[in-house]
Amino acid sequence: MKTLHTSHNLPFSTKISYGIGGFGKDFGLVVVNTFLFFYYTDVVGIKAEIAGLIFLIARFWDIVADVFIAYLISKTRTCWGKYKPWILAGNLLNGLATVALFSAHNFSGDMLIAYVTLTYILWGTTYTISDAPFWSLLPTITLDKKERETIMPWPRIFASGANYIASASAMVLIHLLGKGNDAIGFMLLAVICGTLSIISAAVTCRWVKRNYKEDDM
Repeated sequence: MKTLHTSHNLPFSTKISYGIGGFGKDFGLVVVNTFLFFYYTDVVGIKAEIAGLIFLIARFWDIVADVFIAYLISKTRTCWGKYKPWILAGNLLNGLATVALFSAHNFSGDMLIAYVTLTYILWGTTYTISDAPFWSLLPTITLDKKERETIMPWPRIFASGANYIASASAMVLIHLLGKGNDAIGFMLLAVICGTLSIISAAVTCRWVKRNYKEDDM
């Protein structure tokens, strides 16, 4: 690793900025993990067994995609390093994919099944693109064990906050935004999720400074 900055004491702003990245990234994750199946079956009208099969297919795809994404990240060379470009791109794409997920009510028949399958696989892939480099960024921030112990809790705290807020507010927001139309409510909630994801990634990439970089960069 090459040193970019000599200070070993991480400023509080760095810890908060890294934590904010965890909030936006995981807010949409909670909404998808908690409410997508309900959206598919009760709002869109997909049979539960078909929705379950789509989820299973996506899990198998993730096994392949995770390896490929890790390889691409390892080969990345930019003035921002390996990880920040992927954090930005991943959150942007995942935000768009989240909106696409909750736009399935605009389709029907075979087109609906194809659309749901494609968008759910796309969502999982883009989430990996945002998540893997986010945690890999840590060694470029500090190599000091004590400093790592002070920064690591922050994204987990913010992610836990996202979990509680999303779980508690999602259905309320869906009803308020949709004004009786849950399909529209879900789609507008997805827009909020995507916006939070993009903003949080921008905060992390802007205010979390790299203090170390890999020798081969």
